[in-house]
Amino acid sequence: ISRILLLLPKKVYVDEGFEGCAQIFAEDSIIVEDKANLKYPSGLYSRKYVEIKGQSRVSGYVIVDYAGSPDIKSPTFIKSRGSVVRGLVYAGGVSQLQGVVSGHVFLEQAAYYSDHGYYNHTVYDATILENEHYAYPLWLESAHKRKEIKWLN
Repeated sequence: ISRILLLLPKKVYVDEGFEGCAQIFAEDSIIVEDKANLKYPSGLYSRKYVEIKGQSRVSGYVIVDYAGSPDIKSPTFIKSRGSVVRGLVYAGGVSQLQGVVSGHVFLEQAAYYSDHGYYNHTVYDATILENEHYAYPLWLESAHKRKEIKWLN
């Protein structure tokens, strides 16, 4: 009999300079420090907060499954202007989206936070590129065919 153990910690930190493939799930928050490289097919799933700092890369998906009402003073997803996500970004709540996404983006609400205040319903300094080559989790209904992306030994 095979058994799978899935841990759901409150917080997960991905160290600066980490390189590898990971599926990360957290009850509260995930913080990806600068210059981390999460290779395909990696994924980040949190119920409350995800932050991707500096020059980090995530190839796979980022999901913030926030169930509360959006609050402009409490962002649920922050992606820095130097970071790159290749794949799916799906975020409930309020998100500050910057940098590059090569894939699909679904935000409940966007905001830009500056030293002088915040700008509601604003995406600033972001590039979103179409990319149909990434497999997505069974998170959204899609016309795209689902397939195995990686077998674990």
